[in-house]
Amino acid sequence: MTRKKTKKVVVVMPAYNAARTVIDTFKEIPQKYREQVILVDDQSRDNTVAVSNKLGIKTFAHPNNVGYGGNQKTCYWEALKLNPDVIVMLHPDYQYDASKIGDLIVPILNGEFDYMFGSRIKNRGMALKGGMPKLKYYINRLVCFVQNILLGENFSEYFSGLRAYSNRLLKIVPFQRFSNDFVFDQEMTISAISYNMRIGETPIITRYHEKQSSIGFFKGVKFILDGFGTISRYLLHKAGIVNDKRFAPGRVKKTFRLKIILSLSFLALINIFVKPSSSQNIWLEIFVFSQSALLLFLIEEKLQNALLRKIVLLALPILVSIFVVGSGIYKDTFKVTNFEKNQLWVRQELYRRELGLLGRSNFGNKSIENTKLVLDKITQKITESYELNHYFSTEAFSFYPLFLLPLFALGFLFMLAEKIKLVLYCLGLATIGAILIPPDMTYWLFIPLINLGLLLGVKNIKNLLKVKKE
Repeated sequence: MTRKKTKKVVVVMPAYNAARTVIDTFKEIPQKYREQVILVDDQSRDNTVAVSNKLGIKTFAHPNNVGYGGNQKTCYWEALKLNPDVIVMLHPDYQYDASKIGDLIVPILNGEFDYMFGSRIKNRGMALKGGMPKLKYYINRLVCFVQNILLGENFSEYFSGLRAYSNRLLKIVPFQRFSNDFVFDQEMTISAISYNMRIGETPIITRYHEKQSSIGFFKGVKFILDGFGTISRYLLHKAGIVNDKRFAPGRVKKTFRLKIILSLSFLALINIFVKPSSSQNIWLEIFVFSQSALLLFLIEEKLQNALLRKIVLLALPILVSIFVVGSGIYKDTFKVTNFEKNQLWVRQELYRRELGLLGRSNFGNKSIENTKLVLDKITQKITESYELNHYFSTEAFSFYPLFLLPLFALGFLFMLAEKIKLVLYCLGLATIGAILIPPDMTYWLFIPLINLGLLLGVKNIKNLLKVKKE
């Protein structure tokens, strides 16, 4: 009769100044999982190593402090030498309920998940009851909410210090390429997502006490920013714009990446033809190039990722808002001048005479009349923004050489036929911006759309020549 193979579980603890808490943490680990426990000390200033050795834990000590992420790397390298089925990472600060380790291990052993973590926030009452500060709780929830949107996931938290990984995951995910800093955990999760690893979570209680280790404010801010930076790199990698070896190899061909680079280079080249008279020319050109690049991401078929599309559509109005604020709000649009008030008074007098109400001095509603006047001014400003003679004037042609006009016409026809919603969206943003900024800055809001038309014109000429050859 064949004897059933016993599954091996290794518990690793990345430790730093954990002498006061490691005993309680170790004793809370279920007895059957205490056989293979590894502690890696990252040059602690207390006697963590001595306490760990006294408990009979297999202990490794770094000669220098390499950081939280570097500590975990040593943990996993040493654990994988034992060829375990599951590796559990547990913070030795007695904040996490080690008695729940079995709840993380069983789903992995059953083949349901590759990666499990204990969530302190899956149950709001448990988190706050355990002593989690309210500010930390709400920041955690907010960051998690935004990161879930960006990654297309639905986790209750990303910062847990109790995790379990399958042997397969740690052999596939390139954790040796990750940061040595606190963002290591974020990189592990995002990389696992990129490799289509199955990730699950289970609720655990949390304990906040005076003995536990805690990340400082500035390090905490850096950690959150690093997390968003990692997500940004992942999204760019997923879109094929960059090649980041921390994530699963991209499926986008090198030729497509070259195509994107050439397109961006073309947009940058167009900016050379733009000759702003404003002293803020560098900022204007940055705005034009940035918005043109965002529009490029929206029209490329291979970049039609739903999440990336949402981010770009959100980024466009933000960019326009920054441009409007930087240009200065044109207050005269909403301000009724004395001259205009006199005109309004003359208009009211004419109304009175026409209606035979000369004797009534309180005729008409002043606020309504003022509102009408402002609306008239806004309508006039929008109309002026769309006057064709403005765009075909000498000033307009000083921006672009005349030979680019056929390219723009071809590209714009394509946009009207294939990307009409995008055109209307961009025109809407430009129109809102045109109402708010000085008249001499209005033209800049439409230049990115013109640049996109030029780029599409070049691409369509290429396609027409290809069809003609065939």
